[in-house]
Amino acid sequence: MGFLHEQNEKVIVASIVASVAFIIAHIKKNHLVLHKQQKYLAGVVILMSFESILVKQALVYFSPALLYTVRTLIVFIIFAYIYRRSIKTIPQKLWVLFAFSGAMGALFKIAQFAGFNSYGVIYTTLVLMLAPFIILFFDKLWLKEKLHWKNMASIIVIIGAIIYATI
Repeated sequence: MGFLHEQNEKVIVASIVASVAFIIAHIKKNHLVLHKQQKYLAGVVILMSFESILVKQALVYFSPALLYTVRTLIVFIIFAYIYRRSIKTIPQKLWVLFAFSGAMGALFKIAQFAGFNSYGVIYTTLVLMLAPFIILFFDKLWLKEKLHWKNMASIIVIIGAIIYATI
């Protein structure tokens, strides 16, 4: 049940380099700049790393799809209880958007869990570091937002790290 197979030095070095590049993209005027939501997000990322370790352990007993279903059911029960009054006020039109978002999230998490199972937590997380940059690309495409050179440089470094870890 250990993580001995995840001690590939190339993957670990590539992950550290990609992480540093990701952090540098958020440094402005020699300070790490995080908006209020990003500070909360940093805390969530730490909790997600613990979840990844637990998921890797649970994948010994469950398939990725079954594990995601159980995880989602637990989270649903908790949030349904907490927000039980607010759920009733959601307009009917939004439920289609929620269903679509839920389906996309389910595909992502099942693929992530399958990656944990097949390639390991570290390599899968390294590849998934591209997700925020994919969102930036679509922001630029549809919302015409400005792409900063640090983000572009970070994308190049992360892609290089993925290629290095793969070879």
